[in-house]
Amino acid sequence: MPRVTIKYTAELEEVPDIISRLFEDAVESLKEAHLLARDAQRGAENRTRANDILELVEDSRHQLIKADQAFQDAADLLNGFESAMQSIDQQPNVPFEPPPPQGPPPQPVEPLPVDESVEEQ
Repeated sequence: MPRVTIKYTAELEEVPDIISRLFEDAVESLKEAHLLARDAQRGAENRTRANDILELVEDSRHQLIKADQAFQDAADLLNGFESAMQSIDQQPNVPFEPPPPQGPPPQPVEPLPVDESVEEQ
């Protein structure tokens, strides 16, 4: 099946979870490939029709490809994550300074006159 590269952003602290999910996907695909290969082996032992065994082999290979793609995605993300962490570590620790205000400074506001003829209730 053709693959498409999708580029999106994620918070740096979310990346390890994303990588972990990719590894989980790879492991699930490997488990499925194992089960299909075992079924193919049993089919060969039981003299199952060749077409059925070939279909199991093809399905198992497809699962191996999915696992390999998930491993590659995880490795690519891990490399990018490591690069980002290294660049953060190399940045000087400069305190944050807010940008200078734009436009003229605010003018003071005159207090409103108090009407002392109004009784307080």
